[in-house]
Amino acid sequence: MSQAADVDAVELERVVEYRARSSGVVHRPDPDSDEPAPACPEADAHDDREYREVAFAAIVSHRRLCQNPECFGGDWR
Repeated sequence: MSQAADVDAVELERVVEYRARSSGVVHRPDPDSDEPAPACPEADAHDDREYREVAFAAIVSHRRLCQNPECFGGDWR
């Protein structure tokens, strides 16, 4: 599946991104979290306070979608 197809399939207005400058990936928000956090295990790799919620339309042209199954990916192969 191409990146364009993935982007077209996203039906979220808001996504979560890691605040680091080098971050190029956005995540599906964790619906069970009170603070901005990704739905995938990536949240365990970083301090939750370092994520922020952003408008998907504002970042779609320069960020990749997380391919973890809990975010925007399919099954791991």
